Amino acid sequence: MPTLSNTVVKLMMFACRYESQFENLDKSGGDVRVIGFFQSYKYFHNVRACILKEFTFQPEFQTMAQNFLRDVAEKHQYVQYMYHASVSGN
Repeated sequence: MPTLSNTVVKLMMFACRYESQFENLDKSGGDVRVIGFFQSYKYFHNVRACILKEFTFQPEFQTMAQNFLRDVAEKHQYVQYMYHASVSGN
């Protein structure tokens, strides 16, 4: 874990609320460490494509996941699942 000697720590005061102070953090004095629950899409809309790419299964894992979910659904009659294999560019 990096040392905090040159790190500015910013604490989010409210959960489930967007705080615009986190939009433009001054990083000129060193690293900035933010602590809190960033539960608004507004914090991440500018990196949406990157996040979607990181959380998309590679093709070989898509097949594995589909097979696993199908097996579970066949063994347990009350299981319902929804599997979304690809994400549109929206």
